[in-house]
Amino acid sequence: MRLASAIVQPYRASPEQLALVARGYARIFPDSTETRDLARRMHRNPLEHVRRLVIECTSRCNYSCSHCYNAGVERTTETKLEALSSAIDTFAGMGVREFAFIGGEVTKYGDGWLDLAEKARGTGAAIVSVLSNGWFLGGEDFEAAGRRYPDDDAYLRDLKAHGVTHVGFSIDGRREAHDASRGIPGFYRPSPQLTIKANGELATCRLADAGEGYGNIHERPLLDILNGMQDSFIYRLHAGRRIGEYLCLVDPDVFGRRFAHLCALRAVTTMIARRMHDQFVEPDDAEGVARINREVALVTGRTAGHAMS
Repeated sequence: MRLASAIVQPYRASPEQLALVARGYARIFPDSTETRDLARRMHRNPLEHVRRLVIECTSRCNYSCSHCYNAGVERTTETKLEALSSAIDTFAGMGVREFAFIGGEVTKYGDGWLDLAEKARGTGAAIVSVLSNGWFLGGEDFEAAGRRYPDDDAYLRDLKAHGVTHVGFSIDGRREAHDASRGIPGFYRPSPQLTIKANGELATCRLADAGEGYGNIHERPLLDILNGMQDSFIYRLHAGRRIGEYLCLVDPDVFGRRFAHLCALRAVTTMIARRMHDQFVEPDDAEGVARINREVALVTGRTAGHAMS
């Protein structure tokens, strides 16, 4: 993460500085900026600690697990692979050496993901992993992500040939349980991984189905989004520990009275807070808050009738 490290230099318009600014790896601050503000910004740099990029190529799946964080959402598969390829280049240029591909079931529906895996490995990545439910194990003559394979051994060999270093399988316990399941205080730093959702949204949490409001790589250059993370409402919401102000606004009649995972509650609350901010809805606007609860439930597919995971 050399280029994302905290380095401050006087601005002299040198060729090296101009090149970094042009590429989006450096920013110019006015001379009036206080040293302590620069130090705080560097210390809380959300990119300095990113070591892993998770790419959700698709939310489509051949299983219907009760606990799935994508349960009920619209099924989407990323088709603009050039945007993801560019994102891999950007993160690799910042020193990221671990890339993970997920879904949905990316091994079945993520057309083109193997080319992206090969691209990631070609940047010098030490780990290129994929998470699967294992649907292809023991299979013969099947199609996986747009390619035909005679058996699972041929598929696994093709994964290796495309640079995949690790394959993970999700197992929920002993056979009976598995089958049933499948039918400190301190300043804020984002998770050490970022996720590009299947709809192009950049998120710090895999559970934020529609994205958290940092930006969409289909609409803005990735470097612009990354450079503006600290200035976004979502970042300031969590850095200022204000998320608790919105917990009481999550409507149990819309989402149910129980969340199986705290991350799901955090994701829903974050999205409600962001929409309230964007739409200028105050907490005492009961009608507006109720409408936003319904909007978030609709885009995430998480209503009282669906398990929260």
